[in-house]
Amino acid sequence: MLNVFLPWINDNIDKLNMSIISTHTEAIPFLENNPSYICWDSLSTNSGAMHLINANLYKINWSMLSRNSSAYTLLENNKNKIDWNELGYNTSPNIYLLYKNNTDKITNWLPICQNKSSWINNILDNNIEKLNKNEIKALSSNPCAIPIIKKYIHLMDKISLLDNPFIQQGIYGNPDAYELFQYLDNKVANNYCASSVFVPYLYNNRDKIDRNIFYNCQAPELIEWYYQKNKDLDSYWWNIISKNSAAINIINANLDKIDWKMLSLNSAAVNILELYQNNIDWNNLSQNPGIYAQHALSSRSLAFETNVSIPNFNTIINFDKLTIDYDEDYIDEDLKPLYTETNLDSDIDSDYDSDFY
Repeated sequence: MLNVFLPWINDNIDKLNMSIISTHTEAIPFLENNPSYICWDSLSTNSGAMHLINANLYKINWSMLSRNSSAYTLLENNKNKIDWNELGYNTSPNIYLLYKNNTDKITNWLPICQNKSSWINNILDNNIEKLNKNEIKALSSNPCAIPIIKKYIHLMDKISLLDNPFIQQGIYGNPDAYELFQYLDNKVANNYCASSVFVPYLYNNRDKIDRNIFYNCQAPELIEWYYQKNKDLDSYWWNIISKNSAAINIINANLDKIDWKMLSLNSAAVNILELYQNNIDWNNLSQNPGIYAQHALSSRSLAFETNVSIPNFNTIINFDKLTIDYDEDYIDEDLKPLYTETNLDSDIDSDYDSDFY
């Protein structure tokens, strides 16, 4: 068997969920040589499988193919087979061209609102009124939707804006982000410790760290620091710690407390899982990139950043002012335009064509 998986994974290959494995680009060499393991519905989404897809068009799932970022040409030549809702997940930069004269076929706007691709701005500009409450929330937290957020700021959901990684950069005085940050009264979401954006800040402000740091996958030193001061954790937090690769040192020292189902997702824990195979959740392990030999080789040369560069903070920002709980002032149940108009919508980015449709 090809050296695609770790040796101990090869010995348990039939325990893996091939529907999940078929979505991984790393698995292509294995699937090429073992076509009986291919799940064609899942493979249809695999951006590294176009040679297999093109050779087996009668087997593919066109709805799933509509998500495939490498399938633009095939989709362009078969527009009648496109699933227009599933296409919203596609991250290919030219996908918006397929939507020309076809936006009336979209019945679910959530995939587009969640899509971390700049092309969504081309689509949403003239269709903002079609979004429902949940779609507006997803759009508000999308860091790739800043042009649309600025233009329609009065329609955005403020709580979701607080979770937007781009806007969070306003704590460092980033000029583009700070305008929106000021619109939110210099506040941040109460789970700020979970965001990688705040890691540099927290290095200098450790008194502001709370248990949400256990969600953060970019802060191993801060996680360890906080844990040493707060070891009394219930099962909920051990669940979170178990799947965080940045918490591997804590995991190794507390195998009696971890959640094995969640640990099976942890790419830094494959050596532990090899020793305790009876505890593995094989569906979750199938999602774990650490099962691939390529990942194991590359991870040996990777290390978490310990010498964090601390940005110069804007001196007018007072951290005590930033944190809020979800108070009524930030709840917009009906998504009504209740918020004060600002001058944000006069300075719209010009990198998309607002008259495209």
